[in-house]
Amino acid sequence: MDIATIIGLVLAIAAILGSILSGGSLAAFIDVPSILVVGGGVIAAIFIKWPMDQIKLLVTIYLKSILNTATDPKGECVGKKKKNYREGGGRGRA
Repeated sequence: MDIATIIGLVLAIAAILGSILSGGSLAAFIDVPSILVVGGGVIAAIFIKWPMDQIKLLVTIYLKSILNTATDPKGECVGKKKKNYREGGGRGRA
């Protein structure tokens, strides 16, 4: 997981908890009918927009996006340049 994702989650949770602890009640932040409307609407919109075979892939895609480890793009470029050079593509102009 990317460090920016972790920082964003921590800041979001801190903002919510800070606003609750500053004098608001927990009941003011949790409204079950609103959660059901928003959550149900999101799920309904997904089923309206996408075919079932793509909806079945959502869990796999979600897990890949959360658990994916980033690679160093500079390392990949250097590796490709070395390969091209070995194959005769990087020797300069004659």
